[in-house]
Amino acid sequence: MAKSYALNHGNKHLLVEGLRNIKEEKLRSLIGSKESLDLLVRTPPCQSFSKKRSCSNFDIRNNLILEVSRIVDILHPTFVLFENIINYIIFHMFLKYLANIDRFGYKKEINRPSYHTLFKSAPP
Repeated sequence: MAKSYALNHGNKHLLVEGLRNIKEEKLRSLIGSKESLDLLVRTPPCQSFSKKRSCSNFDIRNNLILEVSRIVDILHPTFVLFENIINYIIFHMFLKYLANIDRFGYKKEINRPSYHTLFKSAPP
C-alpha cells in the first residue's frame, strides 16, 4: 500500500513505521503548518488471527489498536479510517475512546476531538 501511495502521491506525507516508535515531533513535522490532519489511515494487522487463524481478545499484540489513540490525540485528524479489524473487545474500547462522549452526548474530555464512529463487517 505504501509503495502505491508513494508512486501516485510522493512520500512527503507518508510514514511507514511502527506506531510505538513514532515521536510527537515526527508526527507534527509530517503535517507541517496545518493544525490537524485530514485523514489518518491505519491498517493494524490481526496478529492473533494471522498466527492462529482465530482472533483472541486476550492476545497482547491486539493492543496495537490502542496505540492509534496517542496519534489521534496529537494530530486531531478529521477522519480516522481502520481496515482489517476483527471484532475485538479492545477494538470496541477504542471506538468508545474515539467517540469521546458521555451517555448524554457531551464531550468527556474537552481537549480531545469527538468522532462519529461506524463499524461494518465485510461479507464472508
